[in-house]
Amino acid sequence: MKWKELSYLAVILLVICVPISEAFESFRLPNTTIPTHYDLFINTEIHNGDLDYNGTVKIAINILEDTKQIVLHSSRSTLVNVELTNDNQLPMKVINYELHNEREFLVVYTADVLKSGSRVVLAIDFLNSINRTDQAGFYRTSYTDDDGTLKYSGVTQFQACDARSAFPCYDEPGIKTTFDVRIACGIDYHARSNAEIASISILIDPSIVRLTNGSQAASH
Repeated sequence: MKWKELSYLAVILLVICVPISEAFESFRLPNTTIPTHYDLFINTEIHNGDLDYNGTVKIAINILEDTKQIVLHSSRSTLVNVELTNDNQLPMKVINYELHNEREFLVVYTADVLKSGSRVVLAIDFLNSINRTDQAGFYRTSYTDDDGTLKYSGVTQFQACDARSAFPCYDEPGIKTTFDVRIACGIDYHARSNAEIASISILIDPSIVRLTNGSQAASH
């Protein structure tokens, strides 16, 4: 009897400890949720010689099937906070979240079932760095100005699936939606975009400006 009890316990433990890698059979995102809009804020410190940056991404999401998890992409970012709200802007409980390094998935687990047809907003605070030279995601380049001073600039290259290394997102070419992007940078720096600039404002710190881009359809 004792041996049977131990065997039963071993089976239970094996079931509980199944790694997340076995929960997903594909490197493609599951079709249970889809983004409808991004509000992305990135705060850079290049003007202070700091190649790290922090940001917040808020993703409006439509639920396509009943589910208790939201799966998107993330790599290189350190997640600071993850929050979820419903269509009425009321908080929804997030049980946990975890990163799947092999598939570069970020899986957010919810306490309640997200019903098909409902809408939620996923907000993620994160840390990252442009201190990379692989010319992917959000990375640094450098140049020497007229007086011989070495200066850095940040450049993005998101095709075909490198947006996930700059900020958490649904990073598949077939998933297209709109973005509002805000970038804070030193007043001596310029933020350039292929989207129309909606506004430029001076922040509380007079050495920093914020550029805001209007919504534009994009695949990342």
